[in-house]
Amino acid sequence: MSVGFTEYIFGENMEGLIERADGLLYKAKQEGRNRICASLAQLGLKKAR
Repeated sequence: MSVGFTEYIFGENMEGLIERADGLLYKAKQEGRNRICASLAQLGLKKAR
């Protein structure tokens, strides 16, 4: 199973969050089986609490 994982960035719309997670999922699939690709919130941006 491959997974794309990302964090919500405060103020971001749901479409942007899903697009980023979807891109990471495809990246994980391209890298092979049983992979996880993650992207954490960028420094300087507020995360949801």
